[in-house]
Amino acid sequence: MLRQEMEMLEMLGRTLLNPLHATVSLATLALVLLVSASGVCSLADELEVRDDCSFRRAMLRSTAVFAFESPESALDHWIDLWTVSGELDDRTRSGRRSLLINAVRPLLAKATAPGMMAPVKNIRDRLEERLNAGRLGGEVPSDEMCDWIVLNRVLGENDRTIDWMSHRCRVAPFRPLPKQVKETASVELADDVEWDETCNCPVQKS
Repeated sequence: MLRQEMEMLEMLGRTLLNPLHATVSLATLALVLLVSASGVCSLADELEVRDDCSFRRAMLRSTAVFAFESPESALDHWIDLWTVSGELDDRTRSGRRSLLINAVRPLLAKATAPGMMAPVKNIRDRLEERLNAGRLGGEVPSDEMCDWIVLNRVLGENDRTIDWMSHRCRVAPFRPLPKQVKETASVELADDVEWDETCNCPVQKS
């Protein structure tokens, strides 16, 4: 008899605890979501981008920043994302570039205040310094060259890419562009240039 009573008490305990556990779990989940949302403005200080997966998580968490923060704050956060993701492996750099460029275009469209575009230009200019110092880009990784070409397009300054590539063709006409760079340039310059018979030198459309 005592054993049966003990078994009934255990069953009753499980019956009572299961709803309690469910309630506690839901409350915990809500708390986690609330804390995550409340910390959205400080994401730039908490980014831990080590690989492609962590970068994509950071981009997902940054959606609210890009959508709801002021253009200045959102652009500062974008700069942080660009900087911390710069060391991703070669396989994922192209995807990183695409995601960040898609994120920054709407921000730059709102960049009406003087100097707002300066941080993006600074990134582009640092890449350009490396490019020019690398003697025709031979010492600059292809990924960095692609970043520079894409940022020129975003900033509405494709002429910089065309001038650099034209100079390169005059100085070293038979030196082919790296495949990745040629493909990126073809996409970004599609509206502005045609290509000569070598497919390495741009010819501006008349």
